Amino acid sequence: MERLWSFLRRFARVTKEMTPSLDLLTDGLLHYGRRKSTDMEMQLLQRLDRAEKITVLAEEDISSVIKEAPVLISERDIERWKKGKMDIAQHTVKPTSTDGQGIAIRLSKQVAKGNKRPRQAIHLYSGIEWSPQMNMYPAQITFEEACDPSCVVYSCLDGVIEEDTISRTLKRRGIDAMYMKNRAAEEKSMVLEEMKNIVEYLNQQHGSICSIINATERVGPKALLIQRQIQLERQIEQATAML
Repeated sequence: MERLWSFLRRFARVTKEMTPSLDLLTDGLLHYGRRKSTDMEMQLLQRLDRAEKITVLAEEDISSVIKEAPVLISERDIERWKKGKMDIAQHTVKPTSTDGQGIAIRLSKQVAKGNKRPRQAIHLYSGIEWSPQMNMYPAQITFEEACDPSCVVYSCLDGVIEEDTISRTLKRRGIDAMYMKNRAAEEKSMVLEEMKNIVEYLNQQHGSICSIINATERVGPKALLIQRQIQLERQIEQATAML
């Protein structure tokens, strides 16, 4: 939907010239639909390839977290960390905002505060005159460095959580990687389902075109319909090969 609105934004300048007989916005929607339908198989294939790459990267991150952990852990432990983090976030938001819009407003305010407080803390941190014995901490940091979870400051301040010896940074990396892996699996499932729907839709279109061709006697329209039939057959072949 965001891409559709981004595409239609180009028509904003000419909408004032629209008349009942000149519906430019509808023309834009039709053009967008035709453009997307011509290469929808390749778009789905690109999405599937991107999901596969994300899965590989996420599994590499999870393996790295498991190896770096000072104690023996598994993906089940990372799932437990993720669930605990989700429960904490839900308990923080739900008591004050139970509806979707209220949650969005509250989160927006939290993001605004979250941007303001770190900037103030960074300004105070950069003004500290460190003694030579405190060279383990960087003298100054920027906001971009503070936004990076792998920043050296966090490794200096990192403690332990709960009863085990897993650091916050390592848990955060594992949770983020698990989120990426799960989301990539959802994306692959959605893409495969969309591919099946596309093949079914193209077969229906092909059947309708064949029926119309058999009922058409005029040469010109029949030639155009046959051209469309050939195009659908190519799309069906490509979509089936992708599945």
